[in-house]
Amino acid sequence: MPNLNLASGSYSLATWTTGDNANPAAFETITIGTDVFEWNGVGANINVVIAGTLAGSIDNLIAAIEAVPVTGVEVWRDGNVLHLSPYDDDAEDYTMGGTLPTVAASQIADPWAFYTGKAGGGQVAYGSIAMTTALVARTFDVRVPFTPAGGLFQWLSATGVVLSTISATVTPLALGGGMRIDPTAGGVLPIAGDVLTWMMFE
Repeated sequence: MPNLNLASGSYSLATWTTGDNANPAAFETITIGTDVFEWNGVGANINVVIAGTLAGSIDNLIAAIEAVPVTGVEVWRDGNVLHLSPYDDDAEDYTMGGTLPTVAASQIADPWAFYTGKAGGGQVAYGSIAMTTALVARTFDVRVPFTPAGGLFQWLSATGVVLSTISATVTPLALGGGMRIDPTAGGVLPIAGDVLTWMMFE
């Protein structure tokens, strides 16, 4: 069953990647709140292994963030970009209008970027769709009462495990007012019991 919520206010989002789209260098750091993550670090900071690709390195950073764990945030990778948003660990839901912890990067060329919502407080819609046998191979049109500037989408198992193997395409609806989510575009389909969580903002 679809579950739709509508809230007013800004939705905080931060993203990070390297300025040259290449791997970070050893001993450079990423700070989230009071936690300092160091690429191939050897000292007191939290070590993050540099992988063969930037995407792999960001995956290692996400694993380190989740291992600490850094509470009150949700992290994920889209291509070569790390995304960070507020998250209510107790309610197990994105925090509407929430605030991010202080973030920093040691390299001026690799700064964090921020999206804090529409000036004056834009609308935010969020919800979930629980998969049934009849829905697993369907395309979804999620309509909201505004034209979204962007959105966040994530697949979860029935027990809340993130399903990174499901690759869906997300495109704006031709007439505005929502997004089309197509899980059939990837190689792995969701199964009955999986849950699609989504959020769209002005």
